[in-house]
Amino acid sequence: MTEPRFILRTRGSRINPAIRASPVTSRSRAIPETAQFVTERTKRAGEKRVVDRLRVAIHAAKRRKSRDIRKFVALVRILLACPTGVSDLEPDALPDDLFERERDMTKRVPIVMALALSLLGLPVLGDADDRDAGDRDDRGREERSDARSLKGVAVDGAHGVLRVADAALYELSEDAVLSTDEEGKFPVFDPTGAAFRVATSSLQGIAKLGTILCPAPTFATKPKADSCTVTATGLSRASLFTGLGSIRGAVEIVIQLDNPVDSPELPVVKGTFAGTINFTPAFSGIPLGSARGSLTVTVSPLDPSLVGVTVPFTGVFRQPFVISEEGQQKKPRRGADAFYLVDGKPVPVRHDERAAGWPTVRFEITFGQ
Repeated sequence: MTEPRFILRTRGSRINPAIRASPVTSRSRAIPETAQFVTERTKRAGEKRVVDRLRVAIHAAKRRKSRDIRKFVALVRILLACPTGVSDLEPDALPDDLFERERDMTKRVPIVMALALSLLGLPVLGDADDRDAGDRDDRGREERSDARSLKGVAVDGAHGVLRVADAALYELSEDAVLSTDEEGKFPVFDPTGAAFRVATSSLQGIAKLGTILCPAPTFATKPKADSCTVTATGLSRASLFTGLGSIRGAVEIVIQLDNPVDSPELPVVKGTFAGTINFTPAFSGIPLGSARGSLTVTVSPLDPSLVGVTVPFTGVFRQPFVISEEGQQKKPRRGADAFYLVDGKPVPVRHDERAAGWPTVRFEITFGQ
């Protein structure tokens, strides 16, 4: 697993002070001890975001100026459309009814002018909505651009992971406690008095066609698909002193049952997994973890030959994190931009890598290692 390259900003408390940072070496000199960090790529991304916002502001100003010009043109048309009357003639030379109409028009023109001039002074009520809509359009274009490969084929976050891994699972929910025992029977709320982190998680994602979690097109999510939908439930136990622990749980390949609109729900292959985990980086402020273990198929009614097959696997946990445009840690907020740490660089969490608006932990699995 590639070590991240960060520039340390500030120091902060760890979840447990007993965890000591690894000695500084040529490879780990820039690894921070907290989650407050910045990368050169993040700096460039922040600078680009500032430039993009400036461009949007300039465009909005031009749009408002264009509206003012259109209003002025409308004002001129209104004034030109109003008859100037025959005020240069003597009143005695005019018929009585024409003179009355001229006098009424003379009173009406200032009112029309005042109303037209007020158009130029009124604030543009739609500017804020237009700016918000423009920002949403920009974000939509960025997401659509991010979701396409170089060949123009739509690629979501999980399929992007399948380019380098065999499966990508996302943590949809988690129940976690800090406990004095490994079983989690004695939870505590003071981290300094805890010894273990015990958690149960529900995950869902996809697996690459041809792997143990997608052995044949029969199990694919839909016809001609290159992946299968996978769900899993896992139990993890990690020591807060060493960051090491164990993981075990159940996994299923699921297909559509009676509603093709929602996520697949009919299990066609079931299995179990067990192994070890290493959360030392995460407990030290680096949003990464690793796992190693094996997966065994226990139920497969469509292909009984799969039952009993055991495959080793390795995996990487990528925890989402947030940073400011200056590359410093900031307060998490639902719906805010978040990132994964990939090869030492922040990679944006895509819209399909969220659960109910929250960025999810991503578990990348490779079989046969």
